[in-house]
Amino acid sequence: MARRYLPGTDTGEPSVVKAVTGRLAVLSGRLDTVEATLAEHSKDLTALGRGLAALRTTQPTTDASTARKSTASGSGGAGGSGDGEGAEGPRCWMTVDDPDQAAQWLTDVTEWLGSVGSGHRLDLVPCWPLHPDVVAEVLALAETWHAAYQGNPTDVAEWLTRWLPAAKDRISASLNRCQVGHAINRTTYATDDLTPAAVATWWTGDRAASPDVALRAHLRDLDPR
Repeated sequence: MARRYLPGTDTGEPSVVKAVTGRLAVLSGRLDTVEATLAEHSKDLTALGRGLAALRTTQPTTDASTARKSTASGSGGAGGSGDGEGAEGPRCWMTVDDPDQAAQWLTDVTEWLGSVGSGHRLDLVPCWPLHPDVVAEVLALAETWHAAYQGNPTDVAEWLTRWLPAAKDRISASLNRCQVGHAINRTTYATDDLTPAAVATWWTGDRAASPDVALRAHLRDLDPR
């Protein structure tokens, strides 16, 4: 007499069903995760679309060159002053070779730090002009701030949430050893007599020389032996 198969009578069936059920549960969980991720991406795409739409509908009142010329104190680039981008492009501290221009840039951004930067807790130690990377950061911050406030609210929000915090972190790391004075090797110097003109002359003339040698007249040893 033939034996009829009944579900559940085979001792191997429950383990197979259990394994399949478990696998389905795992796949279901992964599917939920994928759906949640897609939902987040959908929100991001929607926000991006709105931002692009806002950019398309925003009509500048003046062109870029006119906007630069209308800024207070000039353009700030080669041969100019002020907080904005220069007529010849962004101000690059690493390549400037004109001492008068470099001194003007330092003067401009020092004023910007006092009027704008301090309001964002960008209070730097006095020796910051002796740190080329910090000078480059401050120049970029001043220019991006100026450009943001000539743009739309999205540009301002990006400056506040992206450019400013990132630059502050890098600046803090660079100036970490100079909380008391300018640290060179194991010696700390006061920089009370440091001037933009002196820094500019050193940087554009013989930047390979250490500041404690090139700017000896403007530094005071805080660790006399």
